[in-house]
Amino acid sequence: MEQSIIEQRLRGARADLTASRPRHTSIAAVSRAWGFATPSFFSSRFRAAFGVTPRQLVVAHRRQNSAV
Repeated sequence: MEQSIIEQRLRGARADLTASRPRHTSIAAVSRAWGFATPSFFSSRFRAAFGVTPRQLVVAHRRQNSAV
């Protein structure tokens, strides 16, 4: 059950990080908004779930959108 909740929160955070109009101004703000107490825990769980760090995702998403 706990793992399922963390996975849902990670998916929500990923959606926020790749939103065309972000609701939060920083990765740390996104992690806090989704209930992660420390950025390092968020980053490590995010990388384990998606294979990239939150920052890598944001940079790749920005590059992809600027190329369009």
